[in-house]
Amino acid sequence: MGICYQKENNSHKRKRKMKKLLIAVIIFILPLLSHTAFAQRGGGPPEERAEKQTAMMKEFLDLTDEQLPKVEEINLKFAKSNEELREKHRGNREAIIAAFRESEQLKEEALAQALTEEQLGKLREKKEEMRSQRRGRGSK
Repeated sequence: MGICYQKENNSHKRKRKMKKLLIAVIIFILPLLSHTAFAQRGGGPPEERAEKQTAMMKEFLDLTDEQLPKVEEINLKFAKSNEELREKHRGNREAIIAAFRESEQLKEEALAQALTEEQLGKLREKKEEMRSQRRGRGSK
């Protein structure tokens, strides 16, 4: 009986851990990966989005006091840039997606200058996790 209880307890712990991870990923990555649905809703002014992204990154990546202003500047620059891309390509889903992919690549290159390899690795892992979760939802 003790083994059965232990298996149930471990299963419950794993489910709870996965749920927390999923919530953290959604909160952290959604603003980073601007996509068409987000673009159509707006999501607030670029300054607000950049501020939220920076706050999430500060906690998630444990940014230092030296890194924080650099990351803030990068997030604001790309939030404004994405807003311009959204306006420029309004109504053209393929063009928006292509522009955002390019923007995301440029942003990652900029962040690579401000983050450690470990932090950049964590960021890439979360992005990939979020992409695979979105793919999973789309096929249901």
